[in-house]
Amino acid sequence: MDSQEGHYAVSRLLLPEIDEMLSAAPEELEEILEEIHAADLAELTHELPEERARLLLSVLPAALSADVAEYLEDERRSELLGDLPPATAADILEEMAADERADLLSDLEPHEAEAILGHMEDEEREEARQLLEYPETSAGGLMTTEYVTLAPTMTVGQALERIRTAAREERETIYAAFVTDGVGRLMGVLSLRDLLTEEPPALVVETMTTKIISVGPLADQEDVARVISKYDLLAVPVLEPETGRLLGIVTVDDVVDVLVAESTEDAQKMSAIQSFEEPYFKGNFWTMVRKRGSWLAVIFVGGSLTGTALRYYESQLQQAVVLMFFLPLIVSSGGNSGSQSSTLVTRALALREIEPRDFLKVFARELRMGLALGLFLGAVGFARAWMWGEPMSIRFVVAGGILGVVTAGTLVGALLPLGLANLGVDPAVTSAPFIATLVDVLGIVVYLQLARLFLGI
Repeated sequence: MDSQEGHYAVSRLLLPEIDEMLSAAPEELEEILEEIHAADLAELTHELPEERARLLLSVLPAALSADVAEYLEDERRSELLGDLPPATAADILEEMAADERADLLSDLEPHEAEAILGHMEDEEREEARQLLEYPETSAGGLMTTEYVTLAPTMTVGQALERIRTAAREERETIYAAFVTDGVGRLMGVLSLRDLLTEEPPALVVETMTTKIISVGPLADQEDVARVISKYDLLAVPVLEPETGRLLGIVTVDDVVDVLVAESTEDAQKMSAIQSFEEPYFKGNFWTMVRKRGSWLAVIFVGGSLTGTALRYYESQLQQAVVLMFFLPLIVSSGGNSGSQSSTLVTRALALREIEPRDFLKVFARELRMGLALGLFLGAVGFARAWMWGEPMSIRFVVAGGILGVVTAGTLVGALLPLGLANLGVDPAVTSAPFIATLVDVLGIVVYLQLARLFLGI
């Protein structure tokens, strides 16, 4: 057991005592809990009934309750703080990071949020209202207004002292500082490394970099994540497009949360599941049934077309029963190649390695890829039929069927996501099972049509 697991195990042992003290002597809890990490306290809060967890947050110092709240799952956090007295909730929110505060307020019912805002200090209230104006999945919705600003006339020594002060104020990040003019326009950026390697008398304006990478407040969160990843930034400034005024910053830890959420959503869609955010054991059972079952029903109906295709070619299969032995091989080859292409193209679209307008380029590349893979697998299929002692005509039907279905599957898997992207639909919905089902039907048609031609049946 590592130290983190051991610490959490110890804190869980305290759960009965904490629950008892909430009734007997809640004022003594601070002394017991001060050595427990806020993340562990958040886990313990999930173990308590909602009423007891709410009481725990209300009796702890506001700063500690804020730390705990930032580790709580969104739904649990809004349930607990939304039902606290507005003044108590306001005290806790004022201790939270600006972006976390805005996220929490956006999760509350409008009347709950307004009641809490009414008890907050003017500065924090206006700051929260500003952040709430932007869509939740935009740079403005992700950004924080807690950052270090420097005047261009400062010396490096003065800048370092300013950063020390900001660190004591627990700003979101102190590893990057932003140089602004008298009206808040961004002039340059400095890293803490830049300041530490310069002599104290040097001027900030001479040390800063003016090659500024920035985003607008309405930039999509995925675009923000790509910018931070591409340029290896600790934080990216969010600028007002018209004036260049610094509105806030998006930090790398916020981007990690975005990437986890986006990749989870895409993985769910590509596995034929409607996206959901609840933890596995906390999600409503029947909601999960609905989200999984709806796509399974669509795929099931699509899969029934496989049976329809087989019934259409029933007489040919009766005349050459040996064709049935190779049917699973043909179908799986096409489905697997289609799923590979779909995954690669969907990922490339997400990372902006390709654009929807690259339809013809992708078609040409995947056509070559499909032919190459089809020839290779077709040769393997030909050898397999030869090993089973099948006549030359069957061998060519198997090889040709594999070549045709792998090529077709590769093209369908690549072009369907592109087509959906051109229509403004998330290409992740072309899930691997959906592609496989579509290519299964196509494979049966290609294979048995070739059997008609080669075998004369």
